[in-house]
Amino acid sequence: MRLGHIVNLESLGGVEVQFAEFAAHTRHRHEIDHALLMTDRRIHDYLDKEIRAVIPTVLHSQHLLGRQLPRKPQWVRDRFLAESARRLRTDVQLFWNRLTGGSHALAEARAFEPEKNIFWDHGASWLAPDNTKARSMLAHMGQAISNSWASKRMLELRWNFTGPITVCRNALRPSLVPPSRPLRTLERRRPLRLGIAARLLSLKGIASAIHAIPILRARGMPVELHIAGDGPDRDALYQLGCRLGVDSVIFYQGLVRDMGAFYAGIDCLVHLSLREPFGGVLVEAMAHGCPVIATRIDGMAEIVRDGVDGRSLAPTLSISDYRNLDAPVHGLPDYVYDPDVDDIVGPRAVNPEDVAEAVQYVFRDEATYAAMSDQAARRVMDDFAFSDHADEVMRVLRPYEG
Repeated sequence: MRLGHIVNLESLGGVEVQFAEFAAHTRHRHEIDHALLMTDRRIHDYLDKEIRAVIPTVLHSQHLLGRQLPRKPQWVRDRFLAESARRLRTDVQLFWNRLTGGSHALAEARAFEPEKNIFWDHGASWLAPDNTKARSMLAHMGQAISNSWASKRMLELRWNFTGPITVCRNALRPSLVPPSRPLRTLERRRPLRLGIAARLLSLKGIASAIHAIPILRARGMPVELHIAGDGPDRDALYQLGCRLGVDSVIFYQGLVRDMGAFYAGIDCLVHLSLREPFGGVLVEAMAHGCPVIATRIDGMAEIVRDGVDGRSLAPTLSISDYRNLDAPVHGLPDYVYDPDVDDIVGPRAVNPEDVAEAVQYVFRDEATYAAMSDQAARRVMDDFAFSDHADEVMRVLRPYEG
């Protein structure tokens, strides 16, 4: 089977890394002949060698000999794109999270037969601006793959997509699988280590976790907060910790290369994002035996089983109340998917009191913690194995073969 991919690989993020691992895995396990139509000039240096090793056919949708084609006349670009599509000779093509890109993205979709176009949503259904070109592009998709049930509902509720949608939840990438199954016990000889792994942005809800620290310490729980990640809100979050008098127990580790070591060094992951189409970081932490405390919103609600492998917290704070906590609130989303009401709603934040109570629940005794840790690791092995994920996607693609 020859499978085409239309994807932006110039930047480096979760979608790009997953693409590389999906291509490598399916080439060997499913004997897929991959072909790539790049939407930008180059592949990020981090992935270039890995991708070219498994994808021999790499074409460009708007660059010739390293130079971008002129925007006008449009027929030049359209003819070049049509020729590139013909040269790919694919049975079917995946459009990876591509709803933005304006006229050129729409031209990419039109260059192929619509019934052989599949849109694979990894969050674009939340992020893309709702305009005529984005809707026209979706109209040129024969079906869609969603990385969560929340993604499926966003495509239906926000975009009124009426084609078939198959939910193939993201999985733990092979490169992140722990070398052995973790066996954790509650460590009482040191402070409890809560962890955050996220870009330091307002929408990640980190201020709620920081506010929970003095609440827990006032209740006699010695806790620390370890943060892996960087971003524009770092200074604001540091100042918040200083004002609350807990800056000495908050450790900013910046960009962490060895995330396995980070997860092994914390006792529980706290992820209080106001929006998260899936929540891959939850799966990563759980694979290392970390119970997870997360917001019950969007795709995160499909990962954490409340009271089994962590706590799933309903966000109850309005944005104005969240702002009153001195939380940075710029760049927040306009809407999220609430699974409790099965509808698109405005964003809300998690109350720090609820965070503190969730932490106390997870660490209330050694038996509870050990059971949650074990269930977290089992959950990933049973439900988020990458081979199963790839098999699910291939079941969608196989009918197009030949």
